Amino acid sequence: MRADYGAAWPDLSDARWDEIARLSYRANAQGVPEVDADPLIREPLRDTSRAAPDLWPLWGALARVPILAIRGAHSDVLSAATLQRMQRGKPDLEVLTVANRGHAPLLDEPECVAAIDRLLAAA
Repeated sequence: MRADYGAAWPDLSDARWDEIARLSYRANAQGVPEVDADPLIREPLRDTSRAAPDLWPLWGALARVPILAIRGAHSDVLSAATLQRMQRGKPDLEVLTVANRGHAPLLDEPECVAAIDRLLAAA
C-alpha cells in the first residue's frame, strides 16, 4: 500500500499504514487477503479517449446547498484551478486544502475533522 499511496500520504507512521492496510483488505474464503474495494473504481479515469461530460451545470444547481470541499494539496484528481473555479461559481463554498496529502486526504486529519464538524453543526 505504501508503494502505491506513499506519495499521497507521505508522513504516515508505520502504525497508521498498518491500520489502513487492515481496513483496506479482507480475507477471502481461503483466508487470503483481498482488496476490500470496488476493483473497477479507477477505470473511468483510465479511458481518456472520450471527452468528459460538462458537469458545471450540475455544480450550479448546488448553489443553495452548504458544501465543504476538502482537497489534498498534492491531488492529481482535483486540481487547484478546478477548485478555484468551483469557488467562483459558489462564493460561500467552504474550502480546506490539506498539506502533505494527495488524492484523497484520509479525513481523520485534525483539520478535516474540525471542518467536517463545523459543516455538520451549521446544518
